[in-house]
Amino acid sequence: MLVAVNKIDDDGMISDRPIHSFGLNCLLSFGWRDEMDALRYYLVPMVTLAAIAGFVLGGPFVWLGIGTFPVLMLLDIALPSDRKMRVRGISAAADFAIYLHFPLMIALYLAFAYSVESGSNLIWGAPSSSWQLAGSIASLAWLSSVPTLPVAHELMHRRHWFPRALAKGLSAFYGDPNRDIAHIVTHHVHLARIIHRGLADVA
Repeated sequence: MLVAVNKIDDDGMISDRPIHSFGLNCLLSFGWRDEMDALRYYLVPMVTLAAIAGFVLGGPFVWLGIGTFPVLMLLDIALPSDRKMRVRGISAAADFAIYLHFPLMIALYLAFAYSVESGSNLIWGAPSSSWQLAGSIASLAWLSSVPTLPVAHELMHRRHWFPRALAKGLSAFYGDPNRDIAHIVTHHVHLARIIHRGLADVA
């Protein structure tokens, strides 16, 4: 989950401008741990890179992408809940990890196409084709939905046209490029308005 602390404008909408005093206090309080806190946002690129590496290597390694699912599941079960407030001073590092996911997803599908064209991923015409095809589909489906969906969700809530356009592109990977319209205009029709704080908190 990506959690940021933003300023609420006079009209009740969330602003992209940080609360500078809060960010300064966080920097003073956490110091060198800011960089360590930013590393959590690079879990998504690491998972995607693992799947890309699997297709580049070919053969049974095409299962590497979906193989991250049980690993993440076990870590989620074993590790304690982290409800600590995120450090505002790491926003640039966290943003880079988020925007990086779009080119990595394109690279993922290019790597899959390369594995098929090069013959390292024989999805037809070989005794192992059904196994290779199943691994390829599972890895692509897993990476196209999770973690792509939460990254797209973060970007579709931005105000600038560029991150919202990237959100549409990322949403296309799980078959719903217009998800931002339904999500923002309906689900979050009263996003963070003071008079609808209950809805904003739940959503």
